[in-house]
Amino acid sequence: MKSTKNTLENVEQLIDELKAIKLQHFGEDNEAQEPGLRCIAAPVYDRFGTVIASVSISFPTIRFDEEKKAHYVELLHKYIQAIRV
Repeated sequence: MKSTKNTLENVEQLIDELKAIKLQHFGEDNEAQEPGLRCIAAPVYDRFGTVIASVSISFPTIRFDEEKKAHYVELLHKYIQAIRV
């Protein structure tokens, strides 16, 4: 059951999304779960390169600036480096 009009509808869409996340090293939720909410998340790796956690930031869509998205992702990666195990 879709939560919003942006919710993924099938496994093929999910696989495509996971491929994009792997390439860009972050994932996004653009009102897929909750209308009016955007989220960006990035993985935390252990010393063996295994994903062990993630860090995310969330914004109300009215405060999200697409032009600053690269900066938000950069901040996520910066703080992830500080907590890497």
